[in-house]
Amino acid sequence: MKKIFTGFIFCLLLFGCKKEKFDYRNKFIGDYNFSIHTTAWGSQTMDTTYSYNGSIKSSTTDDKINIYFLENYSLEPIIYEDGSLVLNMTYSYHFKGEFESTTKAKFFYSGGGLGGGGSYDVIGIKQTIK
Repeated sequence: MKKIFTGFIFCLLLFGCKKEKFDYRNKFIGDYNFSIHTTAWGSQTMDTTYSYNGSIKSSTTDDKINIYFLENYSLEPIIYEDGSLVLNMTYSYHFKGEFESTTKAKFFYSGGGLGGGGSYDVIGIKQTIK
């Protein structure tokens, strides 16, 4: 009886603990410095490049991340383990992106309609803690 009880306790300890699920997104998460080349056409024409200190965070959806690359704008693409990014868009919006490494993200986002539109060509470099 003592051996059965000891075996039961051992199994309970071994299999009863909830294990933390590995999240492949973690290697991409952090603070980023984004270089953004923006173009616009239509009633206003613009072609400029600027930088923004933003971040990439895990989404509440298991296979997505949130990319905060502008002050009041973010994207929530699907991220695959290989670092490729997919964002389902409507017919007049386009997105293509990837992580070239765990510290460098690149994506292109454009859209428009009714005679105007714009695009963002973005490179993000992960900031290291000093």
